[in-house]
Amino acid sequence: MYCLVLCKETFGSGNLSTALYIREILELYLEAEFIKIANVNSETSLKTVENFNRSTSNPKLVVALHLRQCSHLVSLLDKSIPVLAIATGTDVNMDKKIEVYLKLMTHLVRRSSAVVLLNQPMLKQFNELWPDYSGQLQVIHQAINVDVEHANHYKKDVLEAVESKLGVKLQPFFIVVGLLRDVKDPMFALKAFLDWRNQDGNTYSKTASPINYKSYNLLYVGSVEEDTENIQQFIDEVDGKAVHRCDTLTQKELHSLMLSSEALINCSVSEGQSLAVMEAMFLGIPVVVRENPGNCDLVKDRENGLVFKTPQEMGECLTHLEGNPEIKRQLISAGEEFIDGKEFQREHQAKLYSHIIQKCLLHGV
Repeated sequence: MYCLVLCKETFGSGNLSTALYIREILELYLEAEFIKIANVNSETSLKTVENFNRSTSNPKLVVALHLRQCSHLVSLLDKSIPVLAIATGTDVNMDKKIEVYLKLMTHLVRRSSAVVLLNQPMLKQFNELWPDYSGQLQVIHQAINVDVEHANHYKKDVLEAVESKLGVKLQPFFIVVGLLRDVKDPMFALKAFLDWRNQDGNTYSKTASPINYKSYNLLYVGSVEEDTENIQQFIDEVDGKAVHRCDTLTQKELHSLMLSSEALINCSVSEGQSLAVMEAMFLGIPVVVRENPGNCDLVKDRENGLVFKTPQEMGECLTHLEGNPEIKRQLISAGEEFIDGKEFQREHQAKLYSHIIQKCLLHGV
């Protein structure tokens, strides 16, 4: 098999993680002879597609991660080459609201032999947008790859390295993970955290709290992906006293750092399926997430995590978590049990991908 994977190759992005996993499946399970990951944002990708069209190798397959971002390159493909599209979140959740983006995505959808969605809410969105789609549809969750033993072994070293770089002692701290872009809404958690930290002790609780609010820090881990006004405003508000930020870490470094945190916070306006939330559950880290379909598909409030809508609710979640050690342990245990389900196992996901890829090759376009 001769395969081309189209995606945004930003270090630390979920799309790149998925692309690397697809490559692994193609190599190990389908014995692909040639696999190339092409960056949709690179000028060289045009030449890559041209060369792919000219190649006489067969069978061929293109995997397109993100319906909007891959649309142009897919339009340049020879019509005989089957396409497997993977909707990654912002496409069906956010880009659908912009008419020109919706047209681009519609072109790719009609061109594809099959489409993979990350969860049931995304499948519902897809069916509402393209109810007449005749290709294969399959829900396959994100694949997590966590080495718990390695993360624990380097936990202290990574924490000390980050603290040295920032010039502060972080613990206790909450962690927010992800490339900085508007959809992640980093300012939301920053303001909510500072309000919570600066309270008098009774704001979020009817009884006196044993929590030392002033001792907590908030750490953002993620490089700037979108240099927008909102992101610049957020960066200006990071004071280096209670709120800190470091650029994107390697996946293994991040997992070690997460183990030192009190909880992972996800404050995104929209999510496809957050790898960071899933990885935190696997590592035994409590998750506190903003209400949206992608987050709520993973996190059930007061069952395997905590869910908030407003800044005040986020503060209430933090108080509930930090003021109740037994509840914290229960949430961690439930999160670990949830993420241990069959649908999140890499072997199960690999079989699903192998099956749908074989169908694409069999039926073509």
